[in-house]
Amino acid sequence: MMQMSEEVESWQPWRNYARKASLGNLGLDLVPLEKCHRRQMEQFQDRLDAETVYLRHGSYFSAAIRKSTSWLARQWNEEGREQFSQGAFLNGQLIGVGSIYRLSGGKSAEAALVVAPEFQGLGSGGEKGVGGLLLEDLVRYAWQQHFDLVIAYLAVRNPRCERLLRKYGIEVAGRCCLKQERLAVLDLSRQLRESPNLAQPVACHLRH
Repeated sequence: MMQMSEEVESWQPWRNYARKASLGNLGLDLVPLEKCHRRQMEQFQDRLDAETVYLRHGSYFSAAIRKSTSWLARQWNEEGREQFSQGAFLNGQLIGVGSIYRLSGGKSAEAALVVAPEFQGLGSGGEKGVGGLLLEDLVRYAWQQHFDLVIAYLAVRNPRCERLLRKYGIEVAGRCCLKQERLAVLDLSRQLRESPNLAQPVACHLRH
């Protein structure tokens, strides 16, 4: 009985987001990131080229910095944190990361995606790519947390990312008042007003 109690207590709600997905002939595991994935997260940072790092962060950070504990710890799920991070794994290797963080005020969140270079742009003909699969889970999390808005900052022009966001009904504006060049916004409250009878608040209900 004690063992069962300990297992129940160790279960964390983010683990409900683990699932399997197909991408062409590839079978992916979508798994919430935890500290136990640190080695895969370090290897993932080694897979990123300078262009991918720049497009994601608007600057270049070395792999050594990106593999530091302070950097990686912001991306794995831990009890008490108001965030969710999902990893896309192929044959045990991490190939993409999606994260969403609650912003101050409690009703909005900021989302971010990064995919290993060789797996970018695989979605075609209506099929979801790695980024689309991760984004789907981030939006599902946002719905279930009752967020009103999900925003993403694009530090530099990133046409591929912008196309992905627009595909999921996320509006990409021009320059915003902050340093970032573009601001992408998903208004979940408006989605709910326009479709009040949504049975399952998941990304497939977003505009295409």
